[in-house]
Amino acid sequence: MLPTCRAFRFLTGSHVNFPKHSRAFSASLPVPQDLRVRIMNDIKLALKSKDSMTATTLRSILADIQAADKSHKDSKIGEPAIRAFIARGISKRHDAASQYDQARRLDLASKERQEAEILQRMLPPALSDSQIDQILKQIIDSLPPSANRPSLGQVFKAFYAQVDKSLVRPDVLKQRAQAALSISHTSTASTS
Repeated sequence: MLPTCRAFRFLTGSHVNFPKHSRAFSASLPVPQDLRVRIMNDIKLALKSKDSMTATTLRSILADIQAADKSHKDSKIGEPAIRAFIARGISKRHDAASQYDQARRLDLASKERQEAEILQRMLPPALSDSQIDQILKQIIDSLPPSANRPSLGQVFKAFYAQVDKSLVRPDVLKQRAQAALSISHTSTASTS
């Protein structure tokens, strides 16, 4: 016979048998996973499913993370630093893919792009262009007016103070910031 749950019997007045390790009173909400744990679990899943590309890609990032942990003797690195390692890995693979495309090595370029996609799944979804534009417009409007337009560095500094770097690709941000600055410069020039 299974043991009874005394708390349930006390609260309801009924006698119901629960398994010894019952989850009758536990919440079924998903628990957010630490990114480091998620990477290790994904490596295990890739090894079990014999997906060598995913396993080697994630192992390379995990090796970078562990090397950074060793350099921080006091504690392990935090989530933002891990996301930065993953974002750096993605940009390295995009750069390598473009170099392979120039050398007409399409097989290696596609391999690099697949690895970048694997790493991209580890990051939270990137901001859309409209979200980036909205944040940039708020930043440009909040900067003090001057005779010349604000510099790109000022805009980047203010942007990255509000948004995590892993949520935006630097090349996309640069393109959108230049467009937003040129629009704001032409609108201020026409009003004066």
